[in-house]
Amino acid sequence: MELTALIAWGILLLIPIVGLVMASKGARDHDGGVRRRDR
Repeated sequence: MELTALIAWGILLLIPIVGLVMASKGARDHDGGVRRRDR
């Protein structure tokens, strides 16, 4: 596989992961950990 293809796939896979991490951090900051307690 070419290096450019690996980099492209890495970016495509990282975008949703980073989005989930940012969303979870924002939810924790706003809710104060309420969602985690429900589970």
